[in-house]
Amino acid sequence: MLAPILKNLFNMKSMRGMTESFNRDECIENVKKVLGKKTLVELPNYDTINDFLSALDSKELEKIRTYMIKELLKKRSLEKYRINEKYWGVIIDGTGLFSFDEKHCEHCLRREYRDENGEVKKTVYMHHVLEAKLVVGDMVLSIASEFIENESEDVKKQDCELKAFYRLAEKLKKIFKRLPICILGDSLYTCEGVFDICEENKWKYMLPQLSQLKTICNPLI
Repeated sequence: MLAPILKNLFNMKSMRGMTESFNRDECIENVKKVLGKKTLVELPNYDTINDFLSALDSKELEKIRTYMIKELLKKRSLEKYRINEKYWGVIIDGTGLFSFDEKHCEHCLRREYRDENGEVKKTVYMHHVLEAKLVVGDMVLSIASEFIENESEDVKKQDCELKAFYRLAEKLKKIFKRLPICILGDSLYTCEGVFDICEENKWKYMLPQLSQLKTICNPLI
């Protein structure tokens, strides 16, 4: 996993470019020193990395992410980013991953575009994910993810961001049981169900008010 992590750190545009750059002699020598290896012949190419990731259970990657975040918190590396010197701002953010003109799988979300007569003109199939991200200054760090996807292709009601939030909240509470969290989000989350979950989990929240351009929150004290 070191190679794709370095690729992103160095803002490299493609996996192919990563393979070409990282297998130069000087790069291999530097990585060998960083890893403390006596010998290192080459770094894996993009095909090897893709094959490995496609066979890897995504839960294993989640374990790595959780470990890294907990280490940062334990070492108090991010203390100055707390809200009111106590709460950790966690923004809830939905992101589109892929879109297709044809159905990709049975879990695809669907968006239909209709003409003036109400006839379906075009159907787009999508994959989205909902992320819980720790706000640290100008950056955000992903701490939990929940895919927004249909259980099967014949469901009457599609999965949506709000439903995914309820699942994500359960996952977030399980991973960070005692973390003092303040939920941040857009007006989609300004609803009783979200308020109830925050109260139950002893989380604070800062969310936009629906009727006015104001923010509502429970007391951050």
